[in-house]
Amino acid sequence: MKIGLASYDRQPNETIRLGIMAEKTGLDSFWVSDHLTDFQGPKIDPWTTFGAIARETQRLFMGSWVTDAQRCHPAKLAQILATLSHISNSRVALGIGAGEAMNTVPFGLPFRDPESRIAQLSEALQVMRLLWASTSEQPVSFDGRFFKLQDAWLNLRARGKIPVYLGIFGSRKGLELVGKQGDGWLAWINSPETFRLRSGIIRRAMKEAGRTPHALDFVAPIYTCLSNDRRRISQALKAIKRTLVRERYALRLMGFQLPHTGKTFQNTLATESEKTASSQAYAEIPEDVALRFLACGSASSWIERVEEFKSAGATHVIILFLDHVEEQLKMIASSMPVSLRA
Repeated sequence: MKIGLASYDRQPNETIRLGIMAEKTGLDSFWVSDHLTDFQGPKIDPWTTFGAIARETQRLFMGSWVTDAQRCHPAKLAQILATLSHISNSRVALGIGAGEAMNTVPFGLPFRDPESRIAQLSEALQVMRLLWASTSEQPVSFDGRFFKLQDAWLNLRARGKIPVYLGIFGSRKGLELVGKQGDGWLAWINSPETFRLRSGIIRRAMKEAGRTPHALDFVAPIYTCLSNDRRRISQALKAIKRTLVRERYALRLMGFQLPHTGKTFQNTLATESEKTASSQAYAEIPEDVALRFLACGSASSWIERVEEFKSAGATHVIILFLDHVEEQLKMIASSMPVSLRA
């Protein structure tokens, strides 16, 4: 079991310091969000950030959580990742998904229907892998619906294999694409129960594609609040509920139908009015349901939740602290049993 840390709303220099701290505390991976905008917090460029972190670390694995195929042509993404593979000595991964309206529509970029975005993501993966294997002596061509190559190559070869993690929430076609083409699955907010159900779809797709389950890294982000302070836990639960309002399909899998019919995370533009609407709807979510999506209390309680995800099929967890990041990171590092990493 690998243990990582995510950073999604911090300033650039803070993020760099946190990445360095992640390695010093013994974590395996560090993930930085790739958004132009969102509901809160600064949104930074992960690639330049990883370049800075790579110069100050030796072991830490780094990945985006997640980019998309709408904002950047896959040829440019392939070049960025190839460059970082040299700077980091093969410690970088591409986390990529089907995209969100908030990162495209306000900037004049197309935001297509879900099926088209999944198809575009599939093409982007094919294009990048072709280019990573290309040379001037062996150029590559591709004739797709969204992307085309004609005798193309990159003049910089990647150092080692660049793993591709697909950030898919819960769509069946998206999860099946993970099973067919992904090196890893970057889930979003899940309970152990919903993670098991969704990873099962991936495993069936892998079997149909002739792949073994060991060929894929199943990554479970865990929202975390290590505290017995009722005020902090209450604030953490509010944050989880607001997130679940925009990922109501996970609630449905848990047997709760949210009456609210607002936009999902993929479709929202993250405007102030949409933020207000989700804040009004979150109170309808039962606390016992929300608690299945949050690890709170003591460090031992967090370890128990990790074990639940491990039993549900996770091979890698990412910690998402909701407050007091440095303090909680030290708590986990000092209490993590060796058996958890086996």
